[in-house]
Amino acid sequence: MEQLLQPVDVIALWGADGKLRPLRLRLPSDSGPQRVDILKVVQEKPEHRYGWEGIRFLCIAKAGWREYPVELYYSQRYRCWSMGSV
Repeated sequence: MEQLLQPVDVIALWGADGKLRPLRLRLPSDSGPQRVDILKVVQEKPEHRYGWEGIRFLCIAKAGWREYPVELYYSQRYRCWSMGSV
């Protein structure tokens, strides 16, 4: 099964230990950009497949009053963020 990734804007923090941590993202919507806060990073792991190399983050996010799981990908080669479906 092929997974489609949507490019997203992300605010992230590089810690003193060198680890990357996503804090917030912005999703495009019909009524304008929607702010989504990252409450918790549940899992972080490096991924290398199909010519793609980067870090996969499984997070708990909150948009408005609703919390849901989000899968974020950071491409180390292109230095860009994408969001997949969980």
